[in-house]
Amino acid sequence: MTSWYKEAQIKAELEKKAGWQENVSYSLMAAVLMVFLGSGIQNAAQKNNISEQEVATALQNKAIVDKAKEMAKNITPQETSGNTSVGSYNTPSPVIPSDSQENSNKTNPDLISNIDIDTFVKLILAHENLIEGQTPFRYTSKAMRKWNTIHGYEIDNTSNKPYDRRNFIFLKNPQDVPKAVKKQLSNYAFFPARYNLGENPTIEDAIKKFDQENPEKKIKYLKEKIPEINLNISLSTLF
Repeated sequence: MTSWYKEAQIKAELEKKAGWQENVSYSLMAAVLMVFLGSGIQNAAQKNNISEQEVATALQNKAIVDKAKEMAKNITPQETSGNTSVGSYNTPSPVIPSDSQENSNKTNPDLISNIDIDTFVKLILAHENLIEGQTPFRYTSKAMRKWNTIHGYEIDNTSNKPYDRRNFIFLKNPQDVPKAVKKQLSNYAFFPARYNLGENPTIEDAIKKFDQENPEKKIKYLKEKIPEINLNISLSTLF
């Protein structure tokens, strides 16, 4: 949940950046910023009286995401009680944190990811050790073998595949493989209920859902490649 203190900071940041992009409403930008500060999409949408789909779509808009990341860096993780909507504020009295609160804030992990989704996908695929055209997705039913596309990308149903990889889905265009994986991760981030994920899944949650056989190896690999990676932040911050 996002506290009234954070909501007041969101309001202040939005007012400072007013007019940066005329076709992005105040409510939509407020909802996106709430997501970057740890709120779930459902909660952010409800508080700002917009649809979850609008928020999910905005979170895939690079201009909006970049602006939200920039603004989120100026918002401190002070927590207090309160329940004020982002869309309709009463200006709160200033909160002066105690020394212990300030020290706690300094040790909190950064809320913004230190990699982007394309880098993340590239690392995941490198760990999968795939061959040309192969995706990490497996056929899990006879019905799936009748599919012609996955996430909108054409499946190669005609070429001969190595026997030991016969249960993996291959794409006609090998360059579509990272795009398909990116779409899968996007679905985890913005439509988590479809995959039995919590409301606002973390990067680690996504890895465990994506690789259910041995996610710990993938987590270890990512930490080796990017030691400073924070796997406990929202997956949506990668987009």
